[in-house]
Amino acid sequence: MVNKVEFGNYLKQLRENMKLSTRQVQLACGVNSSYVSQIERGLKMPSPSILEKLALVYNVSYENLMIAAGYLSDNKANPGNQTEMNSFLQEKTLGDALVRISQLVIELNLPQETLYYLWDKAIKKYGIPNGAGGKAAHGPNIPGTGALKEDDMK
Repeated sequence: MVNKVEFGNYLKQLRENMKLSTRQVQLACGVNSSYVSQIERGLKMPSPSILEKLALVYNVSYENLMIAAGYLSDNKANPGNQTEMNSFLQEKTLGDALVRISQLVIELNLPQETLYYLWDKAIKKYGIPNGAGGKAAHGPNIPGTGALKEDDMK
């Protein structure tokens, strides 16, 4: 378990090194200044999506913030890990991206919150399916990915 106070102090140090106020952080990345303050005091733990925004403002590696926050294991840190974490964005379809995300979750032992974050990122890139893909394998009344077509149901 990550010590929220130590992590908050680390983020505060990063912000102060950049000579930024919490208000300036809010303006730079849209994270509410009072929320930034709560994180820095160890009252809140930021989500991976907030860490991504803070990494850009503080000019630090997103992966390092994920490790410091406990979302990624320290022994998984290597120069290619950030590329590996985003490898699902190279897939051709949302379905393929979701399969790749599942593999990453298992390979890197990622927490559930990171899984949800990666799903959101994939949906933003590929979009939500329009439901015209056919019937799902799990039931004829539920729209699916198109794995089964009407002819398959007969």
